[in-house]
Amino acid sequence: MSKSQIYFSALLMGIFLSCSENTNQKEEDLNDSPHIEISSKNPKAIDFFRKAEEFKFNQEYREAKESYLSALRLDPNMIMSLLEINESNGLLLSAYRKKAAKNIVNGNEYEKIYIAWDTLPNNNSGREKQQELSAKIIELYPDKVDGYMMMALSYPSSNNESINFLEKVLEIDPNNLKANYQIIRNKFGGSNRAYQLKNDKSFFDLFDSMAQSLISKFPKSLKIQNTLANYYRNSYDFNDETRIEMAKKLYDNCMEIVNSNGSSSKINLLTSIAKLNLQMGKTDEAFKILRTAIDLSEQNGQKIISYYRVFLAYIYNGDYLNSIKEINKFEEKINDYGFNEEEILKCKVGLNNYKSIIYAHANQKEKALQSLDIYKNASNELIKFYNFKSNIHNQINAITGASILRWKEASPRAQLWHEIWVNILVGEHKKAELLQDEFEKTFGDRQVHWDGILNVLQGNTQKGFEILKPMKFPYMQYFKSQALISLGEKEKAKAVLDSVRQLPEGSIYNNLIVKRSSDLYKSL
Repeated sequence: MSKSQIYFSALLMGIFLSCSENTNQKEEDLNDSPHIEISSKNPKAIDFFRKAEEFKFNQEYREAKESYLSALRLDPNMIMSLLEINESNGLLLSAYRKKAAKNIVNGNEYEKIYIAWDTLPNNNSGREKQQELSAKIIELYPDKVDGYMMMALSYPSSNNESINFLEKVLEIDPNNLKANYQIIRNKFGGSNRAYQLKNDKSFFDLFDSMAQSLISKFPKSLKIQNTLANYYRNSYDFNDETRIEMAKKLYDNCMEIVNSNGSSSKINLLTSIAKLNLQMGKTDEAFKILRTAIDLSEQNGQKIISYYRVFLAYIYNGDYLNSIKEINKFEEKINDYGFNEEEILKCKVGLNNYKSIIYAHANQKEKALQSLDIYKNASNELIKFYNFKSNIHNQINAITGASILRWKEASPRAQLWHEIWVNILVGEHKKAELLQDEFEKTFGDRQVHWDGILNVLQGNTQKGFEILKPMKFPYMQYFKSQALISLGEKEKAKAVLDSVRQLPEGSIYNNLIVKRSSDLYKSL
């Protein structure tokens, strides 16, 4: 969740402590809004900020940025707009954050605590501190939704405590879109729940009941309608066609909305529809839609994401050759798209990260290692561009950007993590073991999933299986199934493969193993 740079933490926590010494100085909120009043001398700037938040929630990023900028034109020092603006330019984003930190002394108590909350890393210790800060907001503003929402987001989405706080938001504001969305996401989102939606009728019925209620309650919400369509799509069990029909109906509803208002979210919607076609085996139609998304992309960021979606679609189909061809074609023309220096550097990191991973899975050792070196060099160039010297991993992850682009894998930590992965897959097992030790020594946490896969591939099947057994991440299930087959447990292996072979198109991790899992399942 962190969007600002970690090196502000000490400064901001000091501000927080100073402002929290006297909780009796709480600002009076003079309106009936469920939200805490934010600082600005210009009421219209606040209106633009609230509208920007709504646009961002609906993934209408062009409109969101325009509204944030409108707010800042009216009030250049507006803290919340400086913090929340969806700026893809990392250097400009850093400038906004620094300006917010500089002006925080003029903010109210909510803003002083929020900026400290916002700087914390998304790990266990960071989450614990976020919960402390969220509790302070709830203490100061018990009748407003903001503290409860912050608290909900301070827990992993699978944690029931998160849902408890979201339900508190709905007690205050029953029509709160973010809370309604987050509850259904927490209960039914993710790869594991996609499998459960397919195979557990009572679980699907619970989802269907909640979904129908939300569809009726929020007929014009792009985010909720699109999300529910995605979940209906993910729940398709290759038998109940009504699930696909419901997904199609909701996508049609969303398309009417975006066509009527010219929403920039149309690109995102086309991607969702393409995923539905891929899942249904309508490959030609899916690629036609994905290329339409490229043609309709107005902004560089949209265009880049749309190209990457094509790469991922080929990976999902197990067509590594055409995925590499598409990546190479895009890379050859990278200077012809009008991208700025930062965007080109990001692309070089992501494209070569993709190539190293794809080649490794295609048993192309030399090309995998060559692409790995290019990815690492490009990563160092991006770090140099940002002039990051410390906390590099956290600072890179604090920059706005879609995870599928994989330029956030530029930090030294991420580079070493990928070097271990690639070396495991290309058979450099001894080197991978040494790199594992180096990772643990340098960063303090051993990546035990790599130990599991290493042992499976080295023939230490029982040991590898015991390591992988408790892991639910779909990518690991493929190697867990290989271990079970070697142990003579074919039926158990089939059950594991069945949990991933029907996954919808998604992240590179899932896409890499869906076709492989399907083929292995059929062979058994």
